[in-house]
Amino acid sequence: MSKEGGILDRFNDWRRQRPVNQYIFYLVVAFIIVTVVDYYSYGLEGGIEKFWNSLWTEFHGIMIDVLVFGIMLSIYDEKRRATKLEEQYRDELRDYKDWKEKQSVYRTTGIIRRMNRNLGLSEIDLSDWYLIEADLDNLDLSGSNLSGADLSNADLRGTKLADTIFSRQTNLYKAIVSDPNWFDYLEEANVVGIEDLKDRYTLGPLEERGGKKFYTIIYNITGEDDEF
Repeated sequence: MSKEGGILDRFNDWRRQRPVNQYIFYLVVAFIIVTVVDYYSYGLEGGIEKFWNSLWTEFHGIMIDVLVFGIMLSIYDEKRRATKLEEQYRDELRDYKDWKEKQSVYRTTGIIRRMNRNLGLSEIDLSDWYLIEADLDNLDLSGSNLSGADLSNADLRGTKLADTIFSRQTNLYKAIVSDPNWFDYLEEANVVGIEDLKDRYTLGPLEERGGKKFYTIIYNITGEDDEF
């Protein structure tokens, strides 16, 4: 492939990537055409000064187009891309729901991280999900549904759980947290099902492993190891 062909291919790829790129391309083409037409209409007959005055007027009109239509198109394009990406992430998540393997846990947490980072999304339906030993450290699950999820041995240190939905069937046995008042935090964070959690679980003593300090969620002495 020639150098010119490679540059042209990259340019065409850029132009087709997003609608706003197409808009910029046609805007530049239109400006060039207007410049040429104005030059032959005014530059040759009315003098160079009249040509520049006309061109300056056209330039202002084009700038208004850029600010109004370009920005509106960019906003629409970003929303469309975000919606499409969200649908993609949620479809991928559904593929792993019934896959009860360590690999599915790893992939699920990876998708959650990308949803947090790329879209700022935290409301995820993880009800009845297999999340044993999941690394959810510092993830945002605010507003998510964790009813019936198996979070045994999961890392919940720093996990944001405001307005999250739990149930008595949510398995938190031997999950680890960093806050000694974790259940109080859940109550203040308007977590649904907090009373069932407090009735069933408590925190063990402070532990340290690999330089990390944490508390392990265990069953209440007066509670029972209920079946799910």
